[in-house]
Amino acid sequence: MLVRSSLRALVALALLVGCRSAPMSVLLEVRAEPAVGPLDELRLDLYEPGLVAVGGQRLPAAGAPQLPATVVLYPPRSGVWLAIRVRGLRASATVAEGVATVVTRDREQAQASVVLAPGRLPDRDGDGVPDLIDSCPTLPNPAQGPCPGTDARPDLARDRGPADVPRDAARDRAVERAHDRSADRPRDQKAERPRDSKPPLDLALKDGSLPGCVAYAQGIRSYQLCSTKTWAAAAAACAAAGYELARIDDATENAWLLAIAKALWPGSTPGSVWLGGSDQNLEGTWTWTDGAIFYQASAPVLFTTWGTGEPNNMGEEDCLELRLAPLGANLAGDWNDTSCADVLPYVCRR
Repeated sequence: MLVRSSLRALVALALLVGCRSAPMSVLLEVRAEPAVGPLDELRLDLYEPGLVAVGGQRLPAAGAPQLPATVVLYPPRSGVWLAIRVRGLRASATVAEGVATVVTRDREQAQASVVLAPGRLPDRDGDGVPDLIDSCPTLPNPAQGPCPGTDARPDLARDRGPADVPRDAARDRAVERAHDRSADRPRDQKAERPRDSKPPLDLALKDGSLPGCVAYAQGIRSYQLCSTKTWAAAAAACAAAGYELARIDDATENAWLLAIAKALWPGSTPGSVWLGGSDQNLEGTWTWTDGAIFYQASAPVLFTTWGTGEPNNMGEEDCLELRLAPLGANLAGDWNDTSCADVLPYVCRR
């Protein structure tokens, strides 16, 4: 592992670098919300499917971090879903945390942004991996291998070896393969994902991702799938970037967005994402952020795909989420009304 620093808190981190004349890279911006305050150090964790690629790497190697900072990552392979977690420490205790995800692309620089928020992110199973990027959020799985009884991401996990191999040994083996291109090439060919096995993530991914987001395009529409905020904060972030918190106009768009979101966030986490609908202005009259009414007087006006018994306004639920995983009577792809104060990933559209 090579770590070097230069001016303006720029840290270059070489992650399992192969012998490449033009290596792919990930340009990671790390920022902190004002409420975080000064930090003593940052710790970086990187997760590939079935492998903890980097655990607890200090950034920078010595001294206190100066934020915002930029980290350059050099992954060894293209087409890999990479989950990033950055923790901010004060007096050796984690006081802030943020995550991001990105897909690496051959000979290109992808971009990602982590915004540190005060406190810790939800971690239902207590395995130290936040739910938002945990491959198995309800069962302890610190090595991020397949969930027990499943074969999650089997093509990539199989290429990395058994999930229970100690992290250092797995990383050492990956480094050796990265420096031996003749040995690495057959492995990559064998593990290549069939194009029709899941949504074409690499084909959908486009340049122009906003900070903390991954950009996609479908037809004439552009989308940004972004890290967590409340509904109001998500709507404001989309609008500030020239987007709207996503409106969905038909079943085809709903199914496409569901497939892309589930591919970006594998497993059952997050369980849902924000869409741009709400009835905050008038209870029972649901409008998109552009003002168009899509549901009124318990009847659809435009396209809807509510879950069974929804919307039910249980406990003042005025904002619209798209379910990515079943919950109660709701199926994946269903719409549900929930509290606008919930903190969820969100989708921008234009």
